[in-house]
Amino acid sequence: MVPKEVRRAFLRSAYNGDQKVLLSMLASSNRKHDESYKRKIVGAPSHSIIFERKRLLRENKELARFICKHNLIDSVDERLQRNALHWAVEQKNKKVASILVDHGIDVNAVDKKGQTALHIVSKHKNSLRLLLLLLDEGAQLNVIDKHGYTPLMIATINGHIEVVKILLSYGADIFVETEKNYQKKTVMDFASDSKEEKILQLLLHHVYNTTNEFSN
Repeated sequence: MVPKEVRRAFLRSAYNGDQKVLLSMLASSNRKHDESYKRKIVGAPSHSIIFERKRLLRENKELARFICKHNLIDSVDERLQRNALHWAVEQKNKKVASILVDHGIDVNAVDKKGQTALHIVSKHKNSLRLLLLLLDEGAQLNVIDKHGYTPLMIATINGHIEVVKILLSYGADIFVETEKNYQKKTVMDFASDSKEEKILQLLLHHVYNTTNEFSN
């Protein structure tokens, strides 16, 4: 179990964009994990019932870290339940986000509002490289947060047409329905309500192209 003060320091370094501290803390946690790995896995007797699993872990340290990993990378803050990636994305810091992704952080973790890092980056107009990083790492496109929004809906409401284009190109579902004010709405309804005419035309064009693909 990672001490509370260590978790807080880790999350703070992600929020502040302090790459040096972030990497140092991750390296320290990896060293501690490796010591435990050597003691508990490598030193296990060969006649153990789970010997085959232990053998596999002995042969692949990265796999061992994945299965028996320290949980510093999974730290969340007590108030908003956000992990380090949430905070890095909130601060539009691609370098820190890349470090966290490289160390195996969950790109689809949800915070107290039910939002993933993809929801957060979809609010930002000029974070396209960060958006692509998350999508290339397998960020789920159609998660509905506790307010009833998908990342595509958030991008649409905020008028970020380039974000909308990228989300659509990665397969975001424009037919996802959410309930707002006792009415079921799709992203096209939000585009209309927000008077985002260019985005609405883009969405309609996407529907037309998708329909034609299936019919041909």
